[in-house]
Amino acid sequence: MPCNGTKLYLPKGDDHELVYHRSMKDELGESDFKELMIVLLNKQANIEHHILPLPLTGHFISYRDSMINWCPIGRNASREERKTFIEYDSNRTPSFRSILMDRLKHDLSLRGLFDKIEIKLGGDTSFDIYPKGWNKTYCLKHFPDHAHWFVGDRCETGGNDKELYDLLAVDNKAFKTKDTSTTKLIIEEQILPYL
Repeated sequence: MPCNGTKLYLPKGDDHELVYHRSMKDELGESDFKELMIVLLNKQANIEHHILPLPLTGHFISYRDSMINWCPIGRNASREERKTFIEYDSNRTPSFRSILMDRLKHDLSLRGLFDKIEIKLGGDTSFDIYPKGWNKTYCLKHFPDHAHWFVGDRCETGGNDKELYDLLAVDNKAFKTKDTSTTKLIIEEQILPYL
């Protein structure tokens, strides 16, 4: 269920085709979607990369049908460039991304768009932007009668895992992780024994 569950792969027919659920463009409308993209392009263009110690690698905005991922240093960043950005971001108070998020929310409010979308920290270097209500809890709508567990790394306020983590943590079925080896351990020790 990529894209927060707004796309759903179901075994349908012999070819197991992709069943597409919803599009962010359709949900917001063409005009609001374009306005959002213009705001993001302006934000990217106005980051003062020439005076900040940040890499600039290309592929900054990725439209993924149900969400937009905005990465101020670019999706093409190498591990070393990502590490440089993560250190810069985490060693500031408030963090660089927190400042960008506040400015983005302000600009979207001025254009009447902020009440229609959510913005969350995505991974270590980016933002996830999607229609209101399309956070990661959306995926649970597809399987209401099933048990669910969740392991995520952005479970704090502003993180893109928070809503789903909070919802499932009530039943002790949500876990915070920091890396793939911790995730594997959580699955083996905390989830698999219940299945």
